[in-house]
Amino acid sequence: MFHSGDLEQRDSLEDLYQRLCVFKEDRWFSKILTIIDDSPFSDLLMNQTQYQKDSYPEKESMDRWILMDIVWSICHFFEINHKECVQALMLIDVPANVNRAIVETIFINLLSNPSFKIAYYVTLLCDLCKSYPRIIPKDIGKILFTVFEQMDAWELDYFALDRFSSWFALHLSNFNLKWPWDDWKEIIESENGNSRQKLFIEQTISKLLSLLYVNRVKAALPDFLHVFIPSSLMTFDGDETLIGMLKEKKSKDEINEYLSNCENSLEKLIHSIWKFGSKSFTFILIAIERSLPILKDLVSTDQDQIEILKLTLEFFQNNHQLISYNLVHPKVLMDFIFSNQQPLNQYWIWRIIDAALSKSVDRNIYLEKEKGMKVDYFENVISAFIKHSFAQDMTLDYPIGILRKYINHVSPSILVDNLPEDISSKFINLINLFMDIDEDDWLDQLDEDDLKRIEQCTSQDTPTTAQTPVEQVVSRRINFEDTNQQIISQLKAENKSLQAKIDQALLSKFTKEGEIKIVRENLARLQIKNDELSLQLSTHTDSINKVRKQLEAEMEEKLERLKTELLFKEHELRQLSFGRKRMASDSLEYLNSSQQSTIVKESRENDSIQLNVDHCLLEKLDNTSKDLQYC
Repeated sequence: MFHSGDLEQRDSLEDLYQRLCVFKEDRWFSKILTIIDDSPFSDLLMNQTQYQKDSYPEKESMDRWILMDIVWSICHFFEINHKECVQALMLIDVPANVNRAIVETIFINLLSNPSFKIAYYVTLLCDLCKSYPRIIPKDIGKILFTVFEQMDAWELDYFALDRFSSWFALHLSNFNLKWPWDDWKEIIESENGNSRQKLFIEQTISKLLSLLYVNRVKAALPDFLHVFIPSSLMTFDGDETLIGMLKEKKSKDEINEYLSNCENSLEKLIHSIWKFGSKSFTFILIAIERSLPILKDLVSTDQDQIEILKLTLEFFQNNHQLISYNLVHPKVLMDFIFSNQQPLNQYWIWRIIDAALSKSVDRNIYLEKEKGMKVDYFENVISAFIKHSFAQDMTLDYPIGILRKYINHVSPSILVDNLPEDISSKFINLINLFMDIDEDDWLDQLDEDDLKRIEQCTSQDTPTTAQTPVEQVVSRRINFEDTNQQIISQLKAENKSLQAKIDQALLSKFTKEGEIKIVRENLARLQIKNDELSLQLSTHTDSINKVRKQLEAEMEEKLERLKTELLFKEHELRQLSFGRKRMASDSLEYLNSSQQSTIVKESRENDSIQLNVDHCLLEKLDNTSKDLQYC
C-alpha cells in the first residue's frame, strides 16, 4: 500500500509474532475475549475489572488484532446481506470502541488488499452512516482526514489511491456531495503538482463526473475546484448522413458504399459512432454493436488501430470513461500511449494501461486453457509496457505499482530483456522493491546472463561499500542453500523416525487384519449354522402345529361324545328314579308301617347311591375337560 523509508513497516507474520509476544507477557489475558463464568454467582465472589466502553486497544496489543478479526469475520460471513451485516457489527459487545474498530477495519482492507469489490465497502459504510448518523460519520471523517494528511508521507501507491478515490466519490454521490470542500483550497493552490493529495482530489472529481450530471457536480463544488471540470465533453460533430444511416440500421453494404465515396472514411465513421452514442452508455453500446462489422473491415493494420485511438482521444479528450471491444490490440495501445506524448502523470492513462494488462492476462489464460494454445499474448504486452514505461522520466511510481500487481505473470527474463540501457538507478530501486516484498523466488529465477546484465547496468551507480544486486542475490542463494541443507538434515532424521513408526504401525495393522479375518470366518460359519438351525426349527414348528391341531380336534370330538352320553344317562336315571318313586307311593298304601319304613329306608339308600353315581359322573366329566384343556 505504501513504501516510505521513514515509516516503520513490518511483515504481517512478524507483526503477528510480536503481538503474540506481548500477549504472552500479559499472561494471555485479553479484555476483548468473552470469559465464561464458572458459576452464576461468580460476580459476587470475585472483583470484576471494569473497562471503559470508549477505550481502544493499543496498536501493538493482541486485543486490537482480535477485535479487528472479529469485525472482518462478520463482514465475510454476511457478505450476501449487507443490512444484516451492519446489524451484526453494531451488536458486537466488547469493552472497547467498536464503532472505530469497524470503520478502521473496513478502510484497512480497502486500502491494502481488498477481498471484495469496492461496491461492498461503499454499501457497508453508507448503511452504517444512515443507521447510526450520530456515531459512524465522525469516525469515518477522522480516518479519512488521517489518510488524506498522510498520503504523501506514506507514499500511497497508485492502486490504493485509486480505490480510495473511487470509494470517496461513490460515498459522496450517496450523500448529496456534502463535504467541507473549502478545507482543500490551500492544497489546490499550492505549487506541488505531484502531490498525492491534489491527485486524490482530481481523481475524486473525475469519478463524480462519471457518476453524476456535470451541472450537479459543478453546483456542489466551490469555484476553485472547477478547474477539474471540463468545459466541453465533445469537440467534433459527426457526419449527419452517416449518423442517420446508423439510426435507421442500414445494412453493412449500404454504409460501405457511402464510405467509399468519402474522404477519411475511418475518421468519419469513428466520429459518427461517438456522436451517435454520446447520449448515454447504452447508446454507445448500440452504436458500436451496429458498426462493429464495418470497423473490422476498415481496421486491418496496427496503423489503423492507432488511428482509432487518436480519433477517440480527440473526440473524448475531456471524458475519461473507458470502453473496449477488442478492436485495438493492447500492445498497440501501449505503443500509442508512450509514443504520442500523452500526459503520463494523469491517473486515467494508467487506468487504461492497467485495464489493457488485465485483459491481456485473461486473454492469455483463455487461449491456454480453453483453446489449448501456447501463446505469448501477455508477454508481448508486458514487454512493451516495461520497455516504454521505464524509458520515461516520471516522478510518480505508477510503473512500479503496476509491476507489483502483475509480478506473478512476469518472468525475470522478460523484465531484463526489455530494460533500456540507462535504467541503472531505477532498476536498483526496482530490485530493492522486489526484495522488500519478499520476491526471493522471483529473483532466484534469474540465470547467469541476466545477473551479468543487471551488474553491468547497476555497477556504475552502486556504492563501493554496498553489495550489488548480483551479490545480494548470490548471498541470498548461499544462505538459502545452507539453511536448506540444515532443513534437509532435520527432515531426514524426522523421516527416519517416522518411517520406523510407520513400519511398526503397518506390522500391527497386518496382525490385527489377520485376527479380524479369522474372527470374520468364524462369524461366517456361525451364521451358516444359525441359518440351518433356523430352518430346522421352522420345520419342527410346522409339525408341532399340525399335531396340535389334530389333537385339539380329537379331544373336542371326545368331549362332545362324553357330554352326549352323560346327558343320556342322566335322563335315564331321572326316569328310573321317577318310576321308583311312583311305585313306592303306590305300594305304600297296601303295606303296613314296618314295611313302609323298610321301603323308605331302601328308598333313601337308593337316593344316596344315585347321588354317589352322579358325583362320580361329574368328576369324570370334569377330569375329561381338564385333560382336554391341558392338551
